[in-house]
Amino acid sequence: MYLPLQGFISSFRLLDILDILLVAFVLYKLFILIRNTRAVALIKGLLVLGVVTVVSKILDLHVINWMLQQGMTVILVALPVVFQPELRRALEQIGRGRFFRSGQVISMEELERLIDEIVAISESLSKTHTGALIVFEREVGLNDYIDTGIAIDGLVSRELLGNIFIPNTPLHDGAVIIRENRIMAAGCLL
Repeated sequence: MYLPLQGFISSFRLLDILDILLVAFVLYKLFILIRNTRAVALIKGLLVLGVVTVVSKILDLHVINWMLQQGMTVILVALPVVFQPELRRALEQIGRGRFFRSGQVISMEELERLIDEIVAISESLSKTHTGALIVFEREVGLNDYIDTGIAIDGLVSRELLGNIFIPNTPLHDGAVIIRENRIMAAGCLL
């Protein structure tokens, strides 16, 4: 008895597996790249349009299907324009060699230090009635907002935050955005 799957499996080569793993790795890195941007919502919208197109084709809804296919042509032309910031960021990361690095996670010890620094500067700023807008990046990425401010990429410390929030200085207006244990930017527009 001959199984069709048996012939399929025997035709696989080591190079085919390497090819699949390489494509999976690149797709994963692209996902990580856009995860912290508004592009995720756009991609979800494109996936919904794709599903609706397939369903309209299955149900023989000719007019809707034709309209969606025409819209897809326009979307393919518009994608480079819409995703320009993400494409630029991807090319920059590839050029800097950051595309192949994995993200870091801070330790509990570092998290406790971060909390202590934020509490200390908050108490200090509260005593002087100085306003401070501090934003912590979590699941939703804030790269689009980080780009509106002045890049800092410095380790969080009460001294650095105190200097940023000195009244009547350029960095005082706007938000400080913190990713993990680093101040990514200050003076950001939200």
